[in-house]
Amino acid sequence: MSGDAMLQPLLAVIIGHVVAFLVPVCLLALRERNPFAALALAILVVASGVNLYGDFRRLGRPGPVGWTLLAAWSVTAAVATLTAHFFLC
Repeated sequence: MSGDAMLQPLLAVIIGHVVAFLVPVCLLALRERNPFAALALAILVVASGVNLYGDFRRLGRPGPVGWTLLAAWSVTAAVATLTAHFFLC
């Protein structure tokens, strides 16, 4: 169990980097209607969905990567919404 606790800061950094990449892609795709960003976003959503589907079929719940993806997409949605609302009026 101590090995998992040692990796939690690394997980937070990874999620932060993923969010820093995904927020501009989300804003470009959804707010600016950029077709290339929309394609990239669609590919990422499908890839995340395939991973989660495989976890649910195999384990009946999200695995470690699935939970990481869910956390990253949740934080991305929150940050993109706040950015669009407060900074891109």
